[in-house]
Amino acid sequence: MKKKGLLAVLSLLLLLTGCWDSRQIEKLSIAIGLALDKGEDDKKVKLTYQFLVPKKIGQDGSAQDPTKVVSTSGNTVHQTIRS
Repeated sequence: MKKKGLLAVLSLLLLLTGCWDSRQIEKLSIAIGLALDKGEDDKKVKLTYQFLVPKKIGQDGSAQDPTKVVSTSGNTVHQTIRS
């Protein structure tokens, strides 16, 4: 009986592993830089992100920068991150 249970568990382990929840790296946003500054108004916060764009890396003859810069501002750091 123990052998059947062990065989069932091993079979499930083989069937449940795999790439069913994998994500293609080209569809991911990889943050490589983050800056926190005072905004134009002293009470505001400015947050700047730098993302790596995997699609632009390794393209033959591509002179494009493989990064994307996004800036947001808000009254608090939490509000800035959420916007």
